[in-house]
Amino acid sequence: YLTGTKRMVDFYTTTSGIKTNRGTIEWNGTNLLYSNFCDSRLKEDFKPITNHNEILDKLNPVNFKMIGSDKRKDGFIADEVYNIYHESASGIPLETDDNGLPVFMWLDTTLLVPMLTKCIKEQKAEILDLKINNLRLQKEIMIIKQHLGI
Repeated sequence: YLTGTKRMVDFYTTTSGIKTNRGTIEWNGTNLLYSNFCDSRLKEDFKPITNHNEILDKLNPVNFKMIGSDKRKDGFIADEVYNIYHESASGIPLETDDNGLPVFMWLDTTLLVPMLTKCIKEQKAEILDLKINNLRLQKEIMIIKQHLGI
């Protein structure tokens, strides 16, 4: 399949007999897309994100190799993120099954994007304020130097 978008899997929930599509896995000819529905008609009670800086300060991005691979990559450790932003992690840290085998954790880093976006927007606003203040101070210094004849 080389052109267009092919929907491969749909995820549904049913509430009061109403079936609602909540996500998809699609192939667009180039990339495999994992999508959660973000349509405003599926949401209610919108509130601003308020604990974003606290979460950002606790996140610990690392560079690592998967066991058995020489390839390095950047990412997070699900066990750590579970304790910081558990909504994005599935499983329980160090969990094992009845046979003592590991039940590995999974992490959906896309759930971190809204919180990180909020942090970036605040930082951009702060940088702009600092630049404006810096320009104001430079002008004041220039006026003082002119007044002093420097």
